[in-house]
Amino acid sequence: MSEGVALKDVYKYVLRGITFETEGKGVYVLLGPNGSGKTTVLRLTAGILKPERGRVLVGGRDPYRDHEVKGAIAYVADTPLTDAFEKCASYLSFYLQTTPRSLRGDFQEAVSYFGLESVLKEPILKLSAGQRKRLELSKLLLRKAPYVLIDEPTANLDSDGRRRTVDLVRRLSKGSLTLLATHEIDLVNELEADVVFLRNGTVEGVYSYERFAGMSGKLQKGYLVAARLSWKPQAGDPRRLLGQYGSKVEVRKVEIDYAALLRSLGIDVGSLEGGSSISVVWVDTDASQLPIGAQVGAVFNAPPDVTIPISVELVVSDRATVLKLVEDLMSKGEVEDLRVSRVV
Repeated sequence: MSEGVALKDVYKYVLRGITFETEGKGVYVLLGPNGSGKTTVLRLTAGILKPERGRVLVGGRDPYRDHEVKGAIAYVADTPLTDAFEKCASYLSFYLQTTPRSLRGDFQEAVSYFGLESVLKEPILKLSAGQRKRLELSKLLLRKAPYVLIDEPTANLDSDGRRRTVDLVRRLSKGSLTLLATHEIDLVNELEADVVFLRNGTVEGVYSYERFAGMSGKLQKGYLVAARLSWKPQAGDPRRLLGQYGSKVEVRKVEIDYAALLRSLGIDVGSLEGGSSISVVWVDTDASQLPIGAQVGAVFNAPPDVTIPISVELVVSDRATVLKLVEDLMSKGEVEDLRVSRVV
């Protein structure tokens, strides 16, 4: 393999003898259910992890040992890989400085494409989940690499962020090998991508887009519901509501935007020092009912006009449950962004 990516009999954590090869350009999607090994494949290909057995080759070279080929790889993680107190501008500047000169992009182009101008001086701690994703994706324009690896490219994004990301991936794949990890079938169709399908740490099949499109209905196992909403405190812990659905709803994420919550309560988080930390405990019951030994520093009634900004990602088994779930979410707060897509 002189141009593409090849994994041959690779073992690492959840992977067990995984083998596949790609061409030198175009877009491939690593598709599969949670825990199938998609993120591990990307980290091995990026040279972040070393395989326990087998060989990983990028352009015919070992990305774990060969720093030259590692510099030719743009790896976008699911969330920024740095301390939460680092400033956004510093994070992007460091990435640009560590990019080979011949591959460096334009800082202002990267920032403006994903609308990050207003957050450059902010610590990553203060960003919403969607803003953190945009920050990480902007690295694609800072390092114009021949090998592009993206983990969950559309997670936490609103409709504008998703459109910009899909458009950028299409553009990059014309001149680079672009490898994505997701479980969204709809993303495969939008990109008309070839597919490497993973299950239980092995490659179940490698398919051209045309072949995959003919069989995707057999792989559909449910729906991904991703939403951002302002939750009413009196509705209680959202995990309790979601737990009532049992096995029909798999909770992938329930994330509170702590910075936005504290700001709504009049608490300035901008003055926090690097050694500071924030702990938020959800208490929706009388303190006397807490387990023996539980420590509660303060219990207060939230002002009536304060809501809790949260993001959720859920895998839902069937269409009827999706409709009921959306109704429940809307009754407990104001839904600001909602996306439903098919998943394997």
